Amino acid sequence: MVRRLLLLVLLALPLTAAPTHYNDDTCDIGVLPAATLLLPFFEVDLNDPLGPVGETTLFTVVNVTNFEQIAHVTLWTDRGFPVFGFPVYLTGYDAQSINLYDVFVRGVIAPDSATTSTRHGNYSDRSTTINTAGCTRIPPMDLATFARLRRAFTEGVIEGECSTVGGRHARATGYATIDVVRSCDATLPSEAAYWTGKIGYDNVLTGDYQQVTSRENFAQGGPLVHIRAVPEGGTFEQRRINRTKYDAGFQRTFYARYQSKEFPGADGRQPLPSRFAARWINGSTLKFQTNLKIWREGNAGPQARCSEYARDGAVETTDIVMFDENENATAIRDSALPLASMTSVSNPRFYPQAANGATSGWMYLNLDPDWRDASASMNWVLVSMRAQGRFSADMDAIAFGNGCSPAKRPVNASSTFGPPIAPSRDDNPGTGIVSTDNDDSCDVALLPAATLLLPYFEVDLDDGQRENTLLTVTNVTAKDQIARVTLWTDYSYPVLTFSVYLTGYDVQSISLFDVLGGGVIPANGTSVTARGLRSDTNAALDLAGSAASAERSTPRRSPPSTTPSPSAPPAASVRPHPATRSGTCTIAPSATRPSTS
Repeated sequence: MVRRLLLLVLLALPLTAAPTHYNDDTCDIGVLPAATLLLPFFEVDLNDPLGPVGETTLFTVVNVTNFEQIAHVTLWTDRGFPVFGFPVYLTGYDAQSINLYDVFVRGVIAPDSATTSTRHGNYSDRSTTINTAGCTRIPPMDLATFARLRRAFTEGVIEGECSTVGGRHARATGYATIDVVRSCDATLPSEAAYWTGKIGYDNVLTGDYQQVTSRENFAQGGPLVHIRAVPEGGTFEQRRINRTKYDAGFQRTFYARYQSKEFPGADGRQPLPSRFAARWINGSTLKFQTNLKIWREGNAGPQARCSEYARDGAVETTDIVMFDENENATAIRDSALPLASMTSVSNPRFYPQAANGATSGWMYLNLDPDWRDASASMNWVLVSMRAQGRFSADMDAIAFGNGCSPAKRPVNASSTFGPPIAPSRDDNPGTGIVSTDNDDSCDVALLPAATLLLPYFEVDLDDGQRENTLLTVTNVTAKDQIARVTLWTDYSYPVLTFSVYLTGYDVQSISLFDVLGGGVIPANGTSVTARGLRSDTNAALDLAGSAASAERSTPRRSPPSTTPSPSAPPAASVRPHPATRSGTCTIAPSATRPSTS
């Protein structure tokens, strides 16, 4: 009920204030029904005879309409070679799950019900826009196809064709796309027929993934990347190719490298961004270890030579900057990553390392390989954390712009004359798109924002190890900021508010067990702290209250928290309501005098 009430409040905002009037006419990537779903990275252990306990990846596709749909799954190597594709037939409101262990180890796509025209339910309707003639049962793979699949994803070899389509891996590694299509066949996105008669443009699919490592007792999951067709609907035959009614207005699209020069608008799918802010914690074995799962746009087109796939095994980045929680920055230039990878933030081959040995902070990534060209490349970043063989989580990194944002040169943290790190605007020059700025639509996306909502928290007041909720706030600009945290009950009553002072590029973590179980919040989160070399003064802020707050606070000992945490700074006292246990939390910018009560 609490979540429903919050949604009603958000939807009550006047829509006339925004120039965007449709749900699919911007470059912002949101978790909204889409025409293409992207699984940025998968990994499958092929050497476990007892079942998928080493490592496997699962994903689910959902049809959120009453009309039947067909989804086409393509499995790509970590260098962007499309190896294998298969259809998934969906009745109205259907959901189908695929375990990639079944595909790579058992040679079975899915249970019959996932790939066969099945009986329609009471709420499912037939579609007149798709051809279900080929949507019969998909049999297990023949031995030749099975062997080809395994070698491609572990050795990078397609026998008789190419030996550099992927890297060499102990486990099958790559990424997957799921497109809404109009027929059940094995045509791949690299073939011309995929675009002239198979691909669909209806935003009707949603999906999620799980990566499971039973042997190590870890599991992560989250939504797939939802990439919408803009504008929605239409077909190749309905003159989408002539950019009349169906003009996306983008310089490039998600499948741009497979579009002909004669018909550049045949795809119409949103492009992805190039710059991200990723949270990291990398302490001892008892604390969180952080990996980044990264997907990148390839260079090889539909008629690519083997040498082009070899080049995509190490695509350069513009710059990467690692910040600790006190704004100290370490940068690296010209790091190189394949198109799909999972790498540890502690690996100096790919990421800068904090010179002071810091164990947590955030990272700025500009993954565009060449900022001098016309547009930035497309990428996606997932932050994957693990700890103690029992804690694990995946989360999407926050984008600094969208796929229409311009390319950015190296920043001043890694280059003497570069610009500061800051969010981007939407610089799309097209005429068919309504949005011209990065903040003029109602789409809720993972972009820097004025308010952050923690929809639900729960804390065991007697033992934070049994149940606790932690939150982190990051300032992605050079100017200092004040964030106001408000804790609300599950009946939407605001009980407690306090301020978090952030220098430029600062990050602050808060354990709600410390607040509600011990009556303390971090002192370095509420008091004005020294600005670093890259932090600037914000003339719009009144910092007097923050300084006074820190002076008035009386430090007191907090009950020990055993939840993994990067640090345990001194704390300033607050007085939580004695009955507070669960509710919601909002974080909003503040220019007024902060309060701790």
